Order: sequence, then structure tokens, then C-alpha cells
Amino acid sequence: MVRKRARSTLTAPQFNDPKYWHQRAEEARAMAKQMSSELSKKMMLKVADDYDGLAVKAAVRPLDETKGGRCSVTAVAASVSGT
Repeated sequence: MVRKRARSTLTAPQFNDPKYWHQRAEEARAMAKQMSSELSKKMMLKVADDYDGLAVKAAVRPLDETKGGRCSVTAVAASVSGT
């Protein structure tokens, strides 16, 4: 019996969507507001910041592909903010 290898990268379309990651960040911030432990709250807010970072990376990926590996800060900001 031959087994197929699991893919090491995620390919679902939402992983390349900045809005998806911003939504996860907002959910993490909402969870942080409900936490009573300051340490847990701080850790959850760090998770939210990391999700926002993933949103920026998701916005840059398609720009990198269309611009030959280069993108402007203005283009990234527009992609992340949805404008």
C-alpha cells in the first residue's frame, strides 16, 4: 500500500486573503478582552498582532508576483486596508 504524503503548505484560497487574517486578529482581540489573566490577555494580543502580520504577507504575495518581486508600501497598505 502506497501512502500519499501530506502537503506541507496550505493552499486554501483564504490563506492568501488579508481579510481572512484580519478577521482572525479581531477574533483574538475579542477573546483577549474576555480574559482575566493579564498574561493570557497579553499572549492573545500577541497572537492578534501575528495574524495582522500574516495579513500583510498575504497582501504582498500577489503584488510580488505581478511586479516581478517588487511592491510598494502604498500598494501593500491599500491591499491590507481593502481600498
